[in-house]
Amino acid sequence: MNTNFSKLLLVFFLLIFLAPQPALAIPVGLGPGDTFRYVFVTSTKTKAESSTIGDYDAFVTSAAASGTITGPTSVNWNAIVSTPSVGAATHIGSFLDDVYNTQDQFVTTGSAGLWSTSDTSLFTNPIKYDESGTTAYE
Repeated sequence: MNTNFSKLLLVFFLLIFLAPQPALAIPVGLGPGDTFRYVFVTSTKTKAESSTIGDYDAFVTSAAASGTITGPTSVNWNAIVSTPSVGAATHIGSFLDDVYNTQDQFVTTGSAGLWSTSDTSLFTNPIKYDESGTTAYE
């Protein structure tokens, strides 16, 4: 296995959220019809051994389904992860929606905000909560 590939695996996962769903809370300040995205760190880990990005999407979907905040819902989940053939930015695509963590705290605006720096302290609020809103790391 390519060790560089292991280093590229991000533990952050993103919910592709295109319309409010009854099972998910709408962040304060947003209303019906507003679009936004959730981002969270999974409470479980997986090895960075697969070159198939769908394997990581399945992993995050499974984690989200068990979350008290994130699941179960009928929304699509995409892992923010790179494989040898697909980069994370390409995988989640370009968007302008606001991004929130599972504490309903604003993190950044749009996909560009996720890639603008390697210093994650520049996010408005951290991506450190899991699918149930529990702190995943300090």
